[in-house]
Amino acid sequence: DVPARIRRTPQNGLFSELLSQVRAAVSGGNMSIATRAREATHVVCATPPRRTPKFLAAISVARHAVTLDWLWQSDQLGRAADEVAYAVRDPIREAAWGFDLSASLARTRAGERCLAGHALVLDHRARRPERKLKLPTDGELREIAECAGAVYLAKPADAARRARPGAFP
Repeated sequence: DVPARIRRTPQNGLFSELLSQVRAAVSGGNMSIATRAREATHVVCATPPRRTPKFLAAISVARHAVTLDWLWQSDQLGRAADEVAYAVRDPIREAAWGFDLSASLARTRAGERCLAGHALVLDHRARRPERKLKLPTDGELREIAECAGAVYLAKPADAARRARPGAFP
């Protein structure tokens, strides 16, 4: 059994005053904290989860999204607790967006990547100051795309080159 690797991100509700307790619980549960989203097996987060770039990247590779209570229980057991009882659900947003987090995680556990076979490029016009959009940085977009199985293209010209027949895997 592989020890769980937990992605600790700001939206997880793991505030600075809890950090030492969290580290102790991770250690006591025979787990480690992932330094990058693509290394995570579990995402420990608040309910409802906030859709931050780190969450979006980690959720594409993690097998489970669980509450902080799962971490405390894992510490008490000395191993990863059963995730089912601690699964994160967000029925209101899932219904509004036509998304099922548990089904998405099940597909990830089965080896699927939601953007496999696709390329992602952000048009430069999306970052115009007058648009007032809070977009992820290029590095965050790359992490989200790659964790989801896509190829990240830094420039639209890269997309044009890939559009030629046979250019995309």
